[in-house]
This record gives sequence, structure tokens and C-alpha cells, in this order.
Amino acid sequence: DGTVFPDPRTFSLHPYMDGPTRDIEKYFMFGSRVGEHPCWGRERIALTCLREMLIAASRISGLRQIAGPAGAPTTLLKTMIGLPARFPGFSYQPR
Repeated sequence: DGTVFPDPRTFSLHPYMDGPTRDIEKYFMFGSRVGEHPCWGRERIALTCLREMLIAASRISGLRQIAGPAGAPTTLLKTMIGLPARFPGFSYQPR
């Protein structure tokens, strides 16, 4: 969303790697942080896991989105839950 994030089409791992600064509080991936039912696992599990997985993925040399229709994001209830990728020396075929 260009109204919320600068350069929205650029993937960023800032501050771990070069890229646009993104305020994690502006992401709405775990529902509202206020109200009756905040997400219990957001800080305790999810953000820690996401941070480690993204740091590990950023170390993969040559990582690219799969070209064509096979590279389209996987969605569930209009939420992106997967992004097929490829890099030299590795192949993954979903079941």
C-alpha cells in the first residue's frame, strides 16, 4: 500500500539488510492490537518466527519469484499465504 509504505513493491528486510524502512505496527497481519481479542501469538511466536525465516531466506543467493502463472501468490480468504520462489541448485514441487 503506497499510502502506508514507501516503495511498496520493494521487498525490505530493513534494518537487517538495505531496503526501505517499514513500521511493523502498520502491518495488519495479526488483526487489531487493541480491543477485546488481540492476537496472543503475535509477539510470543509469529514475529520471532517470521523474522528468523526472512533473515534465512535473504541469505539464499539468486532467490527469485517463479515466472508466469505458477509464480502467482497463494491466497486464502483474500490473504496472501504463499509466494512460490526458485533459486539455482534447488527445486521444490508441491504435492
